[in-house]
Amino acid sequence: MADLAEHIADRVKKRIATVETFPVPSSLDALATASLAQVRDGLAALHTDDAELAQRVIREDSGVDRHHRTVLKELKEAIRREPDRVDTWLQLINTARNLERVADHASDIAETVVYLKAGDIIRHGGGGGEPKNP
Repeated sequence: MADLAEHIADRVKKRIATVETFPVPSSLDALATASLAQVRDGLAALHTDDAELAQRVIREDSGVDRHHRTVLKELKEAIRREPDRVDTWLQLINTARNLERVADHASDIAETVVYLKAGDIIRHGGGGGEPKNP
């Protein structure tokens, strides 16, 4: 996650260094907020050994994926509309990809919590993460 955060920070530095400025698309802001919530909740589940919270993180990963698809759709349209800004749009697409991957890592942490608490290996088709006998 730290490497992905560093990549995002590098994109922000490049964006600040350019002459043109414009607001971050609201869909990208929503993706960032959702990804941050996943990280916060995934780490909280790990810290408190909370399988229920971990299961929520796993379920909410699909919402982050929806945000990511929305961002990609909007930025692809922006490329068609303003091809002279293609470098900017591609940097934002890369940032969106990194944010989605951060959320995926948070889900991986949550899957580990479920495994430690319930013995279910979710990513390999386990029993859905419901604790067997907590």
